[in-house]
Amino acid sequence: SFHFEFVFFMALVYRDVGRVLDQVMFGKVGIKDAVFGPSGPKSPRAAYGLASKVLAHQAGVRAALELLKDADIGSRGVASAMIYDLAVNQRLHGGGALKRLIQQNQRDIEDAYRSAEGGATSCNQRFENVRRYVRVNLSRIPTVRSERFLRKAVQKLFPGEVLDLQRDSHVAGLFSLPSTSSCGMATLKEVAEGDLILQDKSSCLAAICSGVKPGDVVVDACAAPGSKTAHLLQCLGGQGKIIACERNPRRAAVLARRLRTLCRIEPADAVEELCLSLENGSIPAGAAEFWAGDVRVHIVVGDFLSQSPQSKLFHDVDVVVVDPSCSGTGLPSHAASSGSGPSLARVRKLADFQAKILSHALKFPKARTVCYSTCSVLEQENEGVVKRCLNSSWQVVEPLPSWDNGPAVSAEDVPAWSSRLIRCTPEVHLCRGFFLARLDRCGNPIVSDVSEPVTRKRPAGISALEDGTDKMSANVGIAMRRIQINAAKKRRR
Repeated sequence: SFHFEFVFFMALVYRDVGRVLDQVMFGKVGIKDAVFGPSGPKSPRAAYGLASKVLAHQAGVRAALELLKDADIGSRGVASAMIYDLAVNQRLHGGGALKRLIQQNQRDIEDAYRSAEGGATSCNQRFENVRRYVRVNLSRIPTVRSERFLRKAVQKLFPGEVLDLQRDSHVAGLFSLPSTSSCGMATLKEVAEGDLILQDKSSCLAAICSGVKPGDVVVDACAAPGSKTAHLLQCLGGQGKIIACERNPRRAAVLARRLRTLCRIEPADAVEELCLSLENGSIPAGAAEFWAGDVRVHIVVGDFLSQSPQSKLFHDVDVVVVDPSCSGTGLPSHAASSGSGPSLARVRKLADFQAKILSHALKFPKARTVCYSTCSVLEQENEGVVKRCLNSSWQVVEPLPSWDNGPAVSAEDVPAWSSRLIRCTPEVHLCRGFFLARLDRCGNPIVSDVSEPVTRKRPAGISALEDGTDKMSANVGIAMRRIQINAAKKRRR
């Protein structure tokens, strides 16, 4: 039964990944737009994971695909995904004529793949030892049981095999496996139910480096798809408030469902009503309130830059986590597909946007910490942005004393605070490329006259926020009240 479900799931993944790859490899669309755009797959996380790996090994995949150019293969994207799975994981799932065609030419395909990969640029080699990370949801599974729980779950995929499972030394509840052991992880029941989270080590660092403690009010400025937000919520230890901002309605729906799965935000039926409304475009902007235990969770569907730091919702923020759009040069997919890298004009445009959003985060009157991170390895998007925004009220501090950046890179005009930054490199840390800077306020935060204690008030459902949101808030409130009424009717039945 499990094998049948797994094969069926992988057939759907091939289809979704194929559509993404048709747009990215053979079109002019970026991977995030292809995955999270209006016509993106229904399971964006699974599609993004496999598509990223295929893009990281484009040279080999394209060479193997050339052998099938005279055959009727249908979608080149689907064929690319299956070729990668066969050449790297030595497994081929799904079925049909395309699977039989690839199996008939397996030896030639594998030879062409290896030959091309051997002559490819060193970017693939940088990521070949990156491990597959899995975070145990410690809000459900006790720390003492975490390793045993994970082993039991993963062993179902590899019966009889000895698992090379390693506990991470920095992130509680995080474990890693060789990248070749990642096949089928997304099919596990424990992943679908939120007990296990497939999350790279680099993306776990923002939560643990931000210094979040129970009772804090935390803003995740660029929240979707939601694993980072859920990790921050776990760090709150059941006390406080979290505000998750996402300007794209479809990505906001992904965020809400992710938080429902990982954090069990409630009312659950109201979460689904919100997601359906967002996906149908009936609520283009606005905000909603939920609960995860005793933690208040606000989902703001709007641009973080448009939110007023002085508003009732944001005035008492303690920590702001900023992980904005970037060039993605630390990711395998971007390293392989971008050739010589992003253009200087694009990097400048991204850096200008990143500086705007970081500067805005530094304006929150009671914030004691702002954590800035990117999945880029470019100085312009990292140290350059911090240098542009840093002022006399803030200082760069060391967020993780046990962290070792590895060999220092010699450069001119290096700021004194450079040694207090975190940099991840695939070769040293066996995870994706990443950058993080923690900025702490030098003096005491400015005390605001507005007061809104974080106390437990069971809401009837979703409520529009009073201020600090987009101009559509009034309409959102009406729509949300309709959702409340419908949800109440369903419960009475």
